[in-house]
Amino acid sequence: MKKEIFLLCVLLGVLCSCHKTTYIIPSKDTLAFPIQGGEILDTIHTDGDWEVTLSPDWVQIDIQDSILKCVVTENKVGKKRDGIITLRGDDTQQSITITQAYICTHITPENTSLTFEKEGGTQTIGIDTDGSDIKVDVSGNFTTKYDNGKLVVEAPANNTVSSTGKIVLTCDSQVAEINVALKGLICPKCGGKGRLICTKCGGSGYVWMENDDMTYGCTKCGGGGCGYLAEYYNDNADDLRKGSGQMVCPVCNGQGN
Repeated sequence: MKKEIFLLCVLLGVLCSCHKTTYIIPSKDTLAFPIQGGEILDTIHTDGDWEVTLSPDWVQIDIQDSILKCVVTENKVGKKRDGIITLRGDDTQQSITITQAYICTHITPENTSLTFEKEGGTQTIGIDTDGSDIKVDVSGNFTTKYDNGKLVVEAPANNTVSSTGKIVLTCDSQVAEINVALKGLICPKCGGKGRLICTKCGGSGYVWMENDDMTYGCTKCGGGGCGYLAEYYNDNADDLRKGSGQMVCPVCNGQGN
């Protein structure tokens, strides 16, 4: 009988120890709220029961199964808020840092450039910011709409010259820029020709050597030979392979659009 009682006590001890909380790991150990407040959910990974034993008075806490829900209202205190949320289970404790901005400290687009095909369309960019009043200025033939961390950019179909524009996001002292390009049927650099006058030889096809009267074929637009120009030296001129005087458009890569 004593042996059975002993085994029962051992079994109960094992069962009790299985339910003891040994770790508490939040998915996010820092919760950063913007000025306007909002809601953040944090998944808590643990092997037992836990509770919130400490939290700032400006944070509303709600626990739903393994989810810690934190709700914060607009920051009107005139300074940045900082606090700690403490989670405890048995002898295990974990802390989560919580902050709320007072002024905008950053505006970070997930992309700083957008390119639309000539058919136009819509693209969405995520904006990481703690600002509550993001102002959007647009140059070029584009329209935008910003709402809660997402910037929607729309471009029309374009059957003319390719165009570019810029989107400028501002809040308090923070500024972010996004470059936007809209392809068209005609390249704005070469006017659809695909070629430009060579910037090295000015379209002549050859370049003069400094402090010398010898000329070389322009390597920028294709000439690789060297010698004297026949138009100046007649029969005494060496063979010279001149360049074409034109170069491939660097914008459209010779495609003209």
